[in-house]
Amino acid sequence: MVEADVDPADVATITQDVREYQHQTTTKANSLMIHRRTPVGVVLAAQPGEQLAYRYDHAAGVLRIVGTQALPVALAAARLARELMRGLLMMDGWSPARLRRRQHRGRNGAHVRAEGRGQDHRRPGPGPRRLASARQ
Repeated sequence: MVEADVDPADVATITQDVREYQHQTTTKANSLMIHRRTPVGVVLAAQPGEQLAYRYDHAAGVLRIVGTQALPVALAAARLARELMRGLLMMDGWSPARLRRRQHRGRNGAHVRAEGRGQDHRRPGPGPRRLASARQ
């Protein structure tokens, strides 16, 4: 379960707890992240530049994301949900979808190709589908 809340006091508490003990650093979403594991196995992490903090309790199955503002919390939760779904699909044999920008006859569009379980799942027929022009 993922909990995402705006709670400035909890951000400060988790960030201080990570900084006070030996911790590691990494980069997440182009921002410095500091993290550590507690003696009981709880993972604490903070992104001070983004004013976000994370607490993952494996035994309880709960990831808590807290921040000082709603938008960064929502973005962090959405990123994690996306990565979770990507991981589950990859474990089931799917590969990530491919999205490319295309230009056809001077018009911009997108081409999406999803592959899974070793097969290309394109629609049979007379070529790629195009989005209708707004000028029509």
